[in-house]
Amino acid sequence: MAKMLKNMFSLEGIDGSGKTTQIPLIKGSLDRAGFTIRIFKSPNTNLLGEFIRKNVRIFDPWLRNRLFILDMQATLMDQEKNFDPNVVLLWDRYIDSFYTSNPEMTLKEADLLVAEMPLPVKTFWLDIEPTVILAQRKEAIDEHSDPEWLSLKQQRYEELLQNNPQRILRVDGRKPIEAVTIEIVDEIIKVMRT
Repeated sequence: MAKMLKNMFSLEGIDGSGKTTQIPLIKGSLDRAGFTIRIFKSPNTNLLGEFIRKNVRIFDPWLRNRLFILDMQATLMDQEKNFDPNVVLLWDRYIDSFYTSNPEMTLKEADLLVAEMPLPVKTFWLDIEPTVILAQRKEAIDEHSDPEWLSLKQQRYEELLQNNPQRILRVDGRKPIEAVTIEIVDEIIKVMRT
């Protein structure tokens, strides 16, 4: 069973759910509350992450999945050099996105591939219906995202929530931006202070 890092959190959701908007707001709120926070992306902004981003559509699923795992592992190994349990580690997509973005993979197969990776203590799922995103936030989604793809990812997040109710917290992505930030920041602070 994978170990859980008590200071690691992840932000998840389908394309256009508000992750990119929330990351700097969460960071700013935690900074003001006196916390040090490090932000990570999957894929990362390093050389490997940029290579994955540029070529993700041409890789076969086997190679793509292993490159994503390698990228996350490299980020974590780099973090271990200066590990401080008092620093908040926040991922913009992590292992849950790995599963939701791979329709050719079952949850059990995904769990096996990421079994050695640490789990976040809390994953915040920005839950918003694909129809709302397509109607109101079309500029925030990839041109390759279509209603069926977004719906499948949404269903897979629902499955993850059902299988991990202690770790995954559903956050209503339709709420005002500030309310979403407050809900997430309050939970992070509560976890970090326990």
